[in-house]
Amino acid sequence: MALGLSMGDGNFTPYAKYDARAGRWFTKGADGDIDITDGFTAVFDLETVEVGWMIFASGVAPVYVVQDIALGVPPKPPGDMKQGFKLNIALPSAIAGGGVREVSSTAKSMIGVIDRLHTEYSGAPEKSQGKLPVVKMNGTTVVETKGPSGMTRNYAPNLQIVSWVARPESMPKKQVAAQMFAAAPTYAAPPSTGSTQVPPPVQQAAPAAAMDFG
Repeated sequence: MALGLSMGDGNFTPYAKYDARAGRWFTKGADGDIDITDGFTAVFDLETVEVGWMIFASGVAPVYVVQDIALGVPPKPPGDMKQGFKLNIALPSAIAGGGVREVSSTAKSMIGVIDRLHTEYSGAPEKSQGKLPVVKMNGTTVVETKGPSGMTRNYAPNLQIVSWVARPESMPKKQVAAQMFAAAPTYAAPPSTGSTQVPPPVQQAAPAAAMDFG
């Protein structure tokens, strides 16, 4: 008897990530990560944000237990998973060739920024028109947190909604989880590989090319 499970089509959305320790945006390139901080602008799909629990570690695939933001945060799985979010963005052709990227994070400095953006999106009249916000980064804000190992310094991105557009053709509406988790499996966190903090970048002006999001 067939298992009745989908094996997918082998197509995965490439990632973009914000490194809160460095204050920089990166995306996956053919030969490694590409720094896309300068002039960072993208359409944020705040309509289909997912929230929940996740683990990130160097050298292994992320693990997610997430669902539609409208359903709230699912029950915490046993183990070392952290709260976070996941959403898609569409880069303009002037940044790394454009296209859709998946963004996810458990950094509190980043979660707070996306929380504010989603609140602004939810109350905007453009939302009822089916439009999505074009978001631009205007520098960073230092966030210092005192912990057991001393003071930790991160850099929250100053993200602002600068305009609104119809959903780009390159960004079809993502189908997110439709039912709440009754329970979640146990996941063990992979071993930490450590990290190196570097100063935040001096962001350059956006490129002159047109913002073509596809």
